[in-house]
Amino acid sequence: MQNQKFNIPNKLAEEALSELRNRITELNLADFDIDNKENILKIFQVEGEPNWGEKLIVASKKKEMLACVITGQRDLLSLTKAEWNELLNPSPPNKLVYNYFKKLHNAFKTNARSSSKYDSAFSEILRILNELWDANTIQLFKK
Repeated sequence: MQNQKFNIPNKLAEEALSELRNRITELNLADFDIDNKENILKIFQVEGEPNWGEKLIVASKKKEMLACVITGQRDLLSLTKAEWNELLNPSPPNKLVYNYFKKLHNAFKTNARSSSKYDSAFSEILRILNELWDANTIQLFKK
């Protein structure tokens, strides 16, 4: 068995995932006319922003980890490198899943934290990552 990718929990990433979970509703597969329906585990409808133009998240049997994380069966800290890769390469392709989980992944990588109050953990992650990006960009130009 592989080890988890990250060893330190990230409160902001977990809160941002919780926000996503609160914005989705599981839909009935029978309501959709889909070829190869047997390959689909779950379909979720997404409400609100950010959604990158996506209204649905389709979790296929091939990418089962997505359904496990969205439904709360697995938490982000327990994921292995391969499982993170599965989340970051959704099938079928989905900009919301890719962009959202990329930000959560980066929050773990940079150990993004905040001691300030914020309305949205996801917005706070974006703010912190943008600050880190800006700081690194300035350093590159100084060299």
